[in-house]
Amino acid sequence: MTPLQQKRHRELEATLSRAHEQRDEAIRRLVRCDGRLQMLLRTKARLEKAMAKLVPSPVPVSVTAGKLLDAVEAKPVPTPSDDISDIPFSELPIADSLEIPTFLRRSKEADAKDAAAAAAIKAEQAERKKLKATIRKEERAAKASGATKRMPLTGREALNYLKTGSRA
Repeated sequence: MTPLQQKRHRELEATLSRAHEQRDEAIRRLVRCDGRLQMLLRTKARLEKAMAKLVPSPVPVSVTAGKLLDAVEAKPVPTPSDDISDIPFSELPIADSLEIPTFLRRSKEADAKDAAAAAAIKAEQAERKKLKATIRKEERAAKASGATKRMPLTGREALNYLKTGSRA
């Protein structure tokens, strides 16, 4: 084969390879789109089924508005009581004064607990800060002494270091 034929052969192989890659990518995209399409169709069907349940049945024409109003039940008004846990917020009685209601007031015990927790968190943060400073100092000292650039010990040297605690 001549050099020109070899060059054309390489170019043909490269073009063929690119065409195969593009075909594989197109197939991957089609498969992904098909999966997404199936998922969306299932979601649409599920939502349409749910919407069909929510749509009220049509009211017969023969029923008058008066009969409809009679059919609607009146909602009982809750009476104010000491236990307000089952009353919705919108239906809570409004106080005449602008003071904070007793059930929303913070107690001195809660304030003390919060202060103690805040002090504990600050102490922990200060301790961590000191620890980080110590680590930075040790790293700086190791870098200055060249300890970070030394090869790790192996074999007998490592055993000697474990026994004596010094490099020798």
